[in-house]
Amino acid sequence: MRNIVLPLLLVATVLVAGCTAPQQQQAPLEQSIQDMRDFMEKNPDKLTPTQPAETDPGFSGSAVKGGSFQNINYMTSGSVEIQQQDGKSFIVLGEDFATPAGPDLVLYLTKNLEKTTREDVRAGLQIEKLKSTTGKQVYEVPAGTDLAQYNSVTIHCRAFNVPWSYAPLSA
Repeated sequence: MRNIVLPLLLVATVLVAGCTAPQQQQAPLEQSIQDMRDFMEKNPDKLTPTQPAETDPGFSGSAVKGGSFQNINYMTSGSVEIQQQDGKSFIVLGEDFATPAGPDLVLYLTKNLEKTTREDVRAGLQIEKLKSTTGKQVYEVPAGTDLAQYNSVTIHCRAFNVPWSYAPLSA
C-alpha cells in the first residue's frame, strides 16, 4: 500500500502546483507565448485591469530620465519617467500609457537598452504588478536602488515568463 500512496501524493502535488502557478520558466519563448494566449482566451477575468488607476493622477515629481514604450511581444504605447519627490524615486507611466490586458503583468527596472530578454528580466529589479493597462500610474522604487544601473523599464508577463514591452530610458 505504501508503494502506491507515495507516488500518488507526488503526482497530486505536481498537478496542484502546475494548476496554481503556470510558470513557463524553461519552456521555449514561442511555446510560452502560445500557452499565455490560450490562457488569456479562456480566462479573461484573470487579466490586468483595464480601468485607469484612481490614486495616481495627481502625482508630480521632478523627472530624472524617461522614454517611450516599444513592442517586444505586445504593442505598448506611451511614455514613462523616473521621477523624484521628497527624496524618493518613482516610475511614472504617462497619461498616454496603453497596453493590451494580460495575465500577471509586472513592472521591472532592467539594465538593457535593447529589446528585453528573459535574462534581462531575471537580472532586473521587480517593482510591482501593473495596476492597469491604461493611464497614469505611479510605482515607488525601493529605497537604496542605484538608478544609474538601470537603462529601461520593462513590462513582463511573470506567470508565463514572456517579456511584454520595454522603454529604454535616457536623461
